[in-house]
Formats: sequence, structure tokens, C-alpha cells
Amino acid sequence: MRRFAIGALTTLLSSGFLLFQSAPDALMHVYFLNIGQGDATLIRTPGGENILIDGGPDRSILTELKDTLPFFDNSIDYMLLTHPDGDHISGLIYVLGRYKVKNVVFTGGYKGKLSEAFLKKIRDKNIPVIIADENSDINLEDGVIIDVLAPSRQSIGRLVDTNNSSLIVKIIYAGKKFLITGDAEADTEEKLLRANVDLDSDVLKAGHHGSKTSSTEDFLKAVSPDYAVISVGKDNPYHHPHPSALKRLAGTNAKILRTDLDGRIEMTISKTGLVDVIASDRRE
Repeated sequence: MRRFAIGALTTLLSSGFLLFQSAPDALMHVYFLNIGQGDATLIRTPGGENILIDGGPDRSILTELKDTLPFFDNSIDYMLLTHPDGDHISGLIYVLGRYKVKNVVFTGGYKGKLSEAFLKKIRDKNIPVIIADENSDINLEDGVIIDVLAPSRQSIGRLVDTNNSSLIVKIIYAGKKFLITGDAEADTEEKLLRANVDLDSDVLKAGHHGSKTSSTEDFLKAVSPDYAVISVGKDNPYHHPHPSALKRLAGTNAKILRTDLDGRIEMTISKTGLVDVIASDRRE
């Protein structure tokens, strides 16, 4: 009996320690997940809400979420889909099957088998949907803002080019700004510049995996990032990131981080705006 009591106490103390370690820590955590050739970004707010932007190409997103979220947390408060290409939407279908998703944010007008599977999961689970445009900002209770920059209301559901109809958001906390552009290319970047959208950001998730068709000089000048993150798979068939895009990014003097070389990239932001960076496979 004594042996059982000691074992039970040890288990209880261990569980309590894990809960303490996993409790909200007053920091915002931004994870650029290592899911191969695709995009997936997880934001855990200071209050413990989870925002998932894109899900990568396959079920590897489930391993990444397991490794980053507290073991007891099976909820995604806001799931954002930038556009319905397979390397962004496929993983979200797996997440919808495994996690409790409270809200889904996307631009609508999607067609194709993957989009149909995605929408069916949402309907079957009766998840509230937000059809987002430039006026769809979301303010969370802990001071985190999801500022939607594009697409415009007039273009919702009308754009044939999925890359250039990407949902573009700026995540803001404690004065720090993370710009996430999906697969937006030069055409969309130019439209944002012509519209005088405030693009200034501390961290840029480089558009279209560092493709030569994104990250134009004028756009990068307007963003003026301290960090540029490229979500890309090792030895991918598209040869991303392109040398010309890397050259333009380097011209901003931003520190360039890549998931193919650095692994999962975590940034933490304190309430005073202090940023710390951790990369799971950092090169020395």
C-alpha cells in the first residue's frame, strides 16, 4: 500500500509539474513549423490561445503540434488558411480531424478536391467560419491582434490565381509585428504598395517559400524586417528558395532563417516587446 501511495504521489507531482511548465507564461510564442515543402505557422498567445496559419502538405503537422502544444491542449482557437494549394491546406484537413477547432478563417470561393474535403470537415463539425477580407481584423483578449491586410472585399471569391489571392495577415503583440503573406507574389505586393498599406514589420514570413516571383525590392523596403523566415523543404523540386530572392532578402540586412536548415523556428515576445529566437537545428 505504501509503495502504491508513493507511486501515486510521484505521478501527481509529475503531472502538476508538467501542467506548471505548460501553463501560459505571459509570452507570445510564434512557431514556424518544420513540415517540409509547405507553410505552417503556430502562434500561442500569452493567454494560451492557439492560432494556426496553414498546415503544410501532409500529416507531419500533427507531429509538430504535438511537440509544441502542451500535452493537455487539443484546441485551435483560430485556424487560418491563406489559400487552398496542397502544401498549405492538406495538413489542416488532418488537424480538423484531430483537434477541436473553434473558428476557421479563409477567403472563400475555393474549388477542387482538397478544398471540398476541407469544407466538408468544417461543415460536419459545425465550426464557425469567418470569410476574411481587409476589414476583418480580430482582436484577442490578451492584446494580440490579427490584422488582415488582403484580399480586398471586392476581390473575395473572384481571383483565379490562388497565390495572388492569398490571405495576408499581420500578427501584432507588444509593438512587434509578424507579416505572413502566404504565396503572394509580385502582383499582390505591388497592389499593397499602391494602396499605401502599412507593411512595416519586425518579422517577414517570406512569400511563396522564397520564390523568385515574391519578395520584390520595393516590397521588402516597405516591410523593413529584422528577421525573414523561409518555410521550405530540403532538396525540394522547385529549388526554393531562389538565389535572387535570397539576394533581395539579404539586402534588407534581415537575419534569414530557413526551416530546411534551421528546423522548427520559435520566436518568443515578452510584454515589453523583447524578441528571443530559438531554432531546433540551428547552424553554428
